[in-house]
Amino acid sequence: MSPLDGQTRLLGGRYRLEESIGHGGMGTVWRGHDEVLGRAVAVKEVRFPAELGEKEQEDLRRRTLREARATASLSHPNVVTTYDVVEQDGLPYIVMELLSACSLSDLLRQDGALPPQRVAQIGLELLSALELSHRKGVVHRDVKPGNVLINDDGRAILTDFGIATMAGDPALTSTGVVLGSPAYMSPERARGRKPGPEADMWSLGATLYAAAEGRPPYDGDNALVTLTAVISDPVEPPGVDGPLGEAILGLLEKEPSKRMSIAQTRALLQKALATPGGVPPGPSAVAAAELDRAARTEALPLAAAAAAPAPPPPARVAADETPFSVWRGDEDEPPAGGGRRTAVLLLALVALLALATVIAFSALRDDGSGENTASDPGNSPSANQQPSQSPSDTTSEGAATTSEPEPSTTTSAQNQGGVPAGFRMHRDATGFRIAVPRGWRQSRDGTQVRFSDPNSSRYLMIDQTDNPKDDAVADWEAQEQSFRSRHAGYERIRIDSVDYRDYEAADWEFLFGNAPTHVLNRGMNTGAKGYAIYFSSPDSQWDESDSIRQAAFDTFRPAG
Repeated sequence: MSPLDGQTRLLGGRYRLEESIGHGGMGTVWRGHDEVLGRAVAVKEVRFPAELGEKEQEDLRRRTLREARATASLSHPNVVTTYDVVEQDGLPYIVMELLSACSLSDLLRQDGALPPQRVAQIGLELLSALELSHRKGVVHRDVKPGNVLINDDGRAILTDFGIATMAGDPALTSTGVVLGSPAYMSPERARGRKPGPEADMWSLGATLYAAAEGRPPYDGDNALVTLTAVISDPVEPPGVDGPLGEAILGLLEKEPSKRMSIAQTRALLQKALATPGGVPPGPSAVAAAELDRAARTEALPLAAAAAAPAPPPPARVAADETPFSVWRGDEDEPPAGGGRRTAVLLLALVALLALATVIAFSALRDDGSGENTASDPGNSPSANQQPSQSPSDTTSEGAATTSEPEPSTTTSAQNQGGVPAGFRMHRDATGFRIAVPRGWRQSRDGTQVRFSDPNSSRYLMIDQTDNPKDDAVADWEAQEQSFRSRHAGYERIRIDSVDYRDYEAADWEFLFGNAPTHVLNRGMNTGAKGYAIYFSSPDSQWDESDSIRQAAFDTFRPAG
């Protein structure tokens, strides 16, 4: 139970915590409101695992404060912004910007391997963030898809500096300190050496490899296998040719002194960005399994692999931690090369894993369920102040975004009566039901369930809250100011009260972005719950999507 549950929800006399938007092994991320400046914020509450003693808890508190210092020193469009750090009831809370974003790992799971030019663009943005970070003396130490947020404008944002090291800051060596994810950990870190900026470059290479291939460069059945492969095995070349493939392999050099520099990497990624490239082949179920394994072992304390499992993939053709479907990949075998691994290495790693059982719950998850610090699932305004998600997955330790496939029933219009042809009836585990187009891919993030068109950026999302507002129009108007400030090109079409059954209900219709994107968000208070039915589409497809919106409104039934 959070120390704020059932007690005051005002933090530090200033930050009102509204809704939880993610949970992880180390705590909770809340959507909050800064009552002094009148803006939405994300608040990362760090919870001390009961298994830790006083010394480990103090180390964890210091780690959290160090994260706040490290991130607050970086002002950059590709780094999440830290506003404040507050201690209350003996626990630290980090106050950050609330982003409309999904994690790169979620995006990969949803859509599969990305086109080469998109990978190059993400690489350039992360490179820019790391360049500033290293110039300020901050080594991130946990660059991975789960710690990369993709904003609703496509911008890549590096988050979660929770295990960052700063020049002059003593290393924390308690067994409760999280040190990273084996699948994205540099060889020198896997050997237990003190990492420098070169370690971040290796992790960047592994992240870009995953973005281009749909799977990390090394991924065994457990942390031991993965770490030994990172140290000993050659990397399998990625399936992309040209400057992007050259940059990835240059970053994945095992010897730090031979690893590609920021300037060299930037030159190659700029060439890759200017080189036309096609979309890689579709993903396979084998690669999905590989990435799920990576997610299960991506959070590693100094002496432990994380015990938290990754959520299963949903029924969507689509890397790291939310529900989506299948991945690219050709094999399901752990990396070869065991004959080269020394007995000393094995003994050291076995000892490392042995300690995992003592403190496994102190590990951070990279499955999108947890501390996706500044992720506002909110590309979309939500159900009565509930967080909403941009097309994603997650958080990670991330952004906020764990999704899970939801059991649903596909029924014909004949036996369901009100289900139009070409639709199926989704019966949600939380109790509501709604007709959605057949073939649309389903994902979940906390209170939100999203159905995405596999052939376009259209999606239908249902969000819900147990604390609905009494006035639906006033609620949308209150949320509009925050949404407008975070979305370029915002234009209100209407906010109107609507006659929708016997509910207090209102429609919020608007445009945003350069394309633009057209949105209709219907919010309602059903008495026991508040719901929002959010439909997003390119404006060019708005008219042809009318039947989808109408089917959703006609067939929606709340829980109860």
